[in-house]
Amino acid sequence: MRRLLVTMLVGFLGLMSSGYALSLMATQPPEEMVRQNFACPNKQLPVSSFQVLGRVKWQKGTIVLFRALCPTTKEEHPVMQRIFGYRLAQRQGMHWQLNGKGSFGSITPFPEAKKLVEYGIGQPKHKAREPYTIVYGQTLTSKVVAVEATFDNGKLINVSPQNGAFALLAPGASRICELRVIGTDNQILRRDDLTTDRRQNKPKLWSHRCWQTTLQL
Repeated sequence: MRRLLVTMLVGFLGLMSSGYALSLMATQPPEEMVRQNFACPNKQLPVSSFQVLGRVKWQKGTIVLFRALCPTTKEEHPVMQRIFGYRLAQRQGMHWQLNGKGSFGSITPFPEAKKLVEYGIGQPKHKAREPYTIVYGQTLTSKVVAVEATFDNGKLINVSPQNGAFALLAPGASRICELRVIGTDNQILRRDDLTTDRRQNKPKLWSHRCWQTTLQL
């Protein structure tokens, strides 16, 4: 009888410990998962600093925005690379799962003073059942109040940066047509037409979808 009680107690404690581990995994915020899974472009070199700038909700979870500093060599005083990026986190049962990601970097110590924003455009790496296009980046001046984008599926998204970071995700969109940087009193400080190849100064092959969207708006 005593042996049975001991066995039952051990089993109960085992269930308690496994349940506690599962609860920890379930409550681990996506920011911490992104931090743990981040690696520098040269994965042999350690991350110098890592900062989560914010979370932006999307229909299937959250977008985690971050920036990091990575050394470029193993020298004692290496040139540092600034990296800005995002990870898509989605709820899967009791825990978060990291899906899409994107980043851009620069080895210049500071962004150009004349710039208002710097940004990148991300999409699923493989053909996805539910495609999306995301514009993500950071503001470089307090003059920027909002960032707005038009996508080729007719979506018009406007967001206010948080901690100088922003993300605009359009489910179902395959391209971004135009990006606008907004200042006070809804003044357009910058307008980027992404339907034209700047190097050749001619429309891109897919830009007719953006023209149709513009007519609808």
